[in-house]
Amino acid sequence: MKLLYLGPELTPFSSGGSTGSLLSELAHAAARAGHEVTVVSPYRTEAAPQKHGLARRLQTVEVSVAHQPRECVLFEGSLRSRGGEVLLLQQELFDGGAHAGERGDDHQAAFLLAQATLQLLEGRSSLPDVIHCVGWQSGFFPLLLARHPRLSGIPVVFSFDDPAALGLHSAGILEELGIGYDHFTPDGIEFHGQVSLLKAGILFSERVVVPSEAMVAELQTEDGGAGLHGLYNAHADKLVGVLPGLAFDIWSPKAGLHLAAGFDLADCSPKAATKGELQARLGLRRRGSPLLLCAGPFDEADGVEALLARGDELMASKLQVVFAGVADDTRRAALKRFAAGQRERVAIVGETNVDDDLWHTMLGAADGLLLLRDSADRRLLLPRALRFGAIPIVPASGALAERVADFDPVGRTGNGFCFVEGDVESQLSALRRFAQILDAGSQSATALRSNAMQLDVGWGRSWALLERHYHALLVA
Repeated sequence: MKLLYLGPELTPFSSGGSTGSLLSELAHAAARAGHEVTVVSPYRTEAAPQKHGLARRLQTVEVSVAHQPRECVLFEGSLRSRGGEVLLLQQELFDGGAHAGERGDDHQAAFLLAQATLQLLEGRSSLPDVIHCVGWQSGFFPLLLARHPRLSGIPVVFSFDDPAALGLHSAGILEELGIGYDHFTPDGIEFHGQVSLLKAGILFSERVVVPSEAMVAELQTEDGGAGLHGLYNAHADKLVGVLPGLAFDIWSPKAGLHLAAGFDLADCSPKAATKGELQARLGLRRRGSPLLLCAGPFDEADGVEALLARGDELMASKLQVVFAGVADDTRRAALKRFAAGQRERVAIVGETNVDDDLWHTMLGAADGLLLLRDSADRRLLLPRALRFGAIPIVPASGALAERVADFDPVGRTGNGFCFVEGDVESQLSALRRFAQILDAGSQSATALRSNAMQLDVGWGRSWALLERHYHALLVA
C-alpha cells in the first residue's frame, strides 16, 4: 500500500513529544512492513538538516492562510529504517512551538499544514491508498479533504492520544480561514460555542485509532469522554484500540546506544555499569540501592505532592529516586525542596523536555519506573521501560494496566506492580513490594525482570490489527 502519515511533529526531526513519537513509530512500522511510506510534518529549527540528512528542494508550496499568501520551503529526508520519504514544511507559522498551542495563531499553523499537504497531493501522479493523521493539530485535514473535488475519495484514519486535548478555537476562525459555518453545529465541529479540531478529525475520518481498547470503552463514558462521550457513542463503529508498539531497532538495550554497555535478557549484569555512570552524573551515592525513575510531566493532576508529603516512608525503602520530566512551577518547587533534604539519594532531571538519548541512558540504568497516572507521554515510555528491564509501577486501571500485571513472588508471575491511581497508601505499598523484591537480589528479582523484558511490546500484533483496518477501508 501507499501510505501517507501527517502530524504536527515528527521525532527525531522535531519535538520529542508523544505526538511526534507516535507519528514516527507508525511510519517506521509501516515501512518495516514493506509499504510505500511518506510522512509530512512541519520543519522545526531543531531539525538540523546535516545531522538528519535533509535536503532542501527547489520546489516550494504556496497556499493562502487567512487571506494571506504563505510560501513553504520543502525539505526532504528519509526514515531511519527501511527508507520511507519524509517531507518537512518550513514556514514561520510553524516556528516557536506555535503548532503545539503556545501562540494564538496555532489554528493558522494547523490550517497551513492541511492546505500544504493537499497541495503536495495535487502535484503527485500517484496518490496514497490511505492517509493517517496524528494529533488534534491535523484535524483540519480530514475536513478539507472531504471537500476536495478530486481527492475526497482517499480514506482517512485519525489518531490521538490525549482525549482532553480538544483543539479548541474561537468560532471566528471559520470565517478567518474561509471554511464557513456549514459544519458549526453541536453534531459537527462545534463544542460549547468554539471550534474543536479534535471533533473535526473524528467526524471526517473513516477510522479513529486510540492507544488501547480500555480507552475505547472509557471515551464512551461521561467521565472518560472529556465532554465528547455522546460523539464517541454515535461513532463507536469507527473507534479502534491499538496499543502503540516499540521500534526494536531504535530501542534496543543490546545495541548499547547511550549506555555504558549493551545488555539483554540473557545477561543483564552490564546494566550496573550504566547505573553507576548515571549515579555519578546526577550526584547520587554509588551503592546497590534500587534506582527508581519517577516520570513526569508533573502537574496538579499527578498528585506527586501527596507522595512527597510522605517522603520519609518513600525513602524508608532505601530507594534512590530520579524525578524525570517537566513540571509546573508549584511542583518544581516541591521537588527541589524534597531533593534538598535527600542529598545523594534524590535527583531531578528535565527542566525542559527529556530527549530520547537521555531516556535511553536512564532506562538502561534504572531498576524501576514509577508512573503516577495514565497519560500520552507515559504510555509511550512504558514499553521502552519493559524492554530495558526497568520494572513498571503503574495505576491498576487504564491503558497502562494493559501491559502490566502484579508480580506474584510465589508463582513468579507478573511483570510489575500496580496501585490505585491517586491513592498514596496504595502507591507506597506497591513501592515497598518493588523494593523488597529487588533488595533481596533473589531468584524472584531475576524472574520479575525476565518477565518484564520478555513481554512482547513490538509492533507485530498492533501493526497487523492496524493493517487490517487499512485494507478494510480500501474494499469498503
